[in-house]
Amino acid sequence: MARDPDTPGPISVTVTRDGDTAHAARVVAGSAPPAASSIYTLFPVDSAAHSFEAFIPAVYDGQSHEVVVTAENVGGGTNVELTRQTGSSWKGSPFGEVLRWDASDPQRLRLSGWAIDPDSSAPVTVTVDNEGTTAVVAADLPRDDLPAAFASLGRNHGFEATVPLKGGLNIVCVTVRDTAGQGNVLDCSAIING
Repeated sequence: MARDPDTPGPISVTVTRDGDTAHAARVVAGSAPPAASSIYTLFPVDSAAHSFEAFIPAVYDGQSHEVVVTAENVGGGTNVELTRQTGSSWKGSPFGEVLRWDASDPQRLRLSGWAIDPDSSAPVTVTVDNEGTTAVVAADLPRDDLPAAFASLGRNHGFEATVPLKGGLNIVCVTVRDTAGQGNVLDCSAIING
């Protein structure tokens, strides 16, 4: 939340990464639902006018980055830094994206995408689960469409998998796991067959 005592209305908030204004996000407080916080407790009547949510482009280079959130002053006074956080942009659990869900064959679902362990160039394991029926594959296929930021990890992080489809509703989830056992859900989808 961001609030200025000089105005009852919403104020602007700027989020920058490494001081880079070219990739900054500028939002107006009041653009997100209020969160539970001490500010909400102090100002419950107008808290919705001061909540905000902002997004800046992600950087996947393994380097440390600093994100600063600043509330822009209205009237007398100066801008106020709300928080300053520094951390690595992508270390730890694997991640990826399912780029194709193909259910054109009523007997099977074909999926493809990519998955990466940010700590290693080794392939990760992708599991596609359709309510207990699973396909497990390695994400080791070449992909030329991976973001350039992942170049240091190589381009062999694509996957293709096929699972049987049953008639009616299918709940399909795709998870990724690295060699250390860390994992994430990449996507889940409900597919009606027939």
